[in-house]
Amino acid sequence: MSSKGISPLVAAVLLIAATMTIAGILAYWASSFVKTTLESKENKTSEILCSGVELEMYGSPDIVNVTPDGSVQNVTFLLHILNTKKLSGITAVIIYPNKVEKKNISRDLTAPYDMVTVPNVDSGYTEIKITTSCPNVEVSWKP
Repeated sequence: MSSKGISPLVAAVLLIAATMTIAGILAYWASSFVKTTLESKENKTSEILCSGVELEMYGSPDIVNVTPDGSVQNVTFLLHILNTKKLSGITAVIIYPNKVEKKNISRDLTAPYDMVTVPNVDSGYTEIKITTSCPNVEVSWKP
């Protein structure tokens, strides 16, 4: 009786192919696992750093007309920052009846009090919100 098997060359090729397939599957799984884990840890870090942080507005804003007809204004707010030394990622969200405009404020807020000027605000806005990089740490003003 003669038994026939696969040649050693074919066996080696099949072993290498199987090994590469398993390595590819493991690499894909590991990269997606690491990406998901890092994203969840970044969110937790933000929550921890922003825990207990509050932002309050003092009084009414100072409004200075930029154009003679008052159609464009600079709006300045006095803000009180509680439970942190500084806030970053400051954005002013200007809400109009038919549009929403965002303006990045290119500096951090420092505690305990700081002034924020929102430049070149068209008249007719219904609300101005000051938001931060901390989730749910914002303040708004309606004229």
